[in-house]
Formats: sequence, C-alpha cells, structure tokens
Amino acid sequence: MTKTYYPCHKEETILSPTDTRFNIDCYITDARYINSANRFGEFVLEFQPYGTNDHQMLMERAENAFAAVTMGMSYYSSKTPKLCLENKYGVPYTSQLFTMKVNEDFDYASSLDGRQASLTLHFRDAVDGSIYLQCEYLDLYEPVVAPEVEDEPVDDDDF
Repeated sequence: MTKTYYPCHKEETILSPTDTRFNIDCYITDARYINSANRFGEFVLEFQPYGTNDHQMLMERAENAFAAVTMGMSYYSSKTPKLCLENKYGVPYTSQLFTMKVNEDFDYASSLDGRQASLTLHFRDAVDGSIYLQCEYLDLYEPVVAPEVEDEPVDDDDF
C-alpha cells in the first residue's frame, strides 16, 4: 500500500487530555526517569495496575482512544494508529515530555519503586498516529508499616 502525500493537508492531533482523563491505583515498578529525562528526552514511569479492575479500565480507555483516533482521521490522513503504552514485557508505562506532579518530596527516584499510588492519566496522540499514555499527577499512598508483634511465651502444656 502506497501512502499519498497531500501538501495542502496538515496532520493534527485528535485526542484531548480533558476527554481522556481517568484515575487508577497501581504499584510503581520503575521510577528511574520520573524527574530526569532519559536519553530520548522523555520522562517515563513504569507501573503495575493494582487489581484487575484497574487493568481493565486502562485497557478499555486505551481501546477508546484508539477508536477515537481511527474515527477522527480525515480521508487524506496518513496516520497509522498505534498504542504505545506497554513495553515488550507487557508492563504499562507513561511517556511524556514534561515532569509529572508528585504529592511527596523524595531524594532518590528508586525509593518510589514498590510503592502504591494513584495515577491521574490521559492519552495523547502524535501526528504519526502513535497514542501515548501520560501521567498528570502521582499521588503516593503512605507506606504500610507492619506493627511489631511481641512473641508470647509458649506453654508446654496444651490443656
């Protein structure tokens, strides 16, 4: 299939952050590039949805964004819609050109790995049709500290 270039047609984005915004709970798996860009200039956060409901909501919203881009393209468009929200291992990630807001101050990004959080997410499409997941706000939950349990003396007599 050969794509025809129309010089009078300018590709534009279709998705808006206000239309695709949603919240999910998750565990952070890799926050290495949360406050400093990687070699491509992107701020990336890898996470694992907290439960099946959160994962289902993420995938349904991704399908809706894909359908919105597919239906919103003009007849002359050369976009090829493609979801860019999971790495090769199937772990969802956010990819954006700006830092996300975080409700806590932290010294090292690696200290956020394994923490539970709530993410405010939205989808953005590029002019080539790639659909990216972006995080607006990262709301970290308080770490759960297990209470110390004192060992009770064991009686030798069970009766």
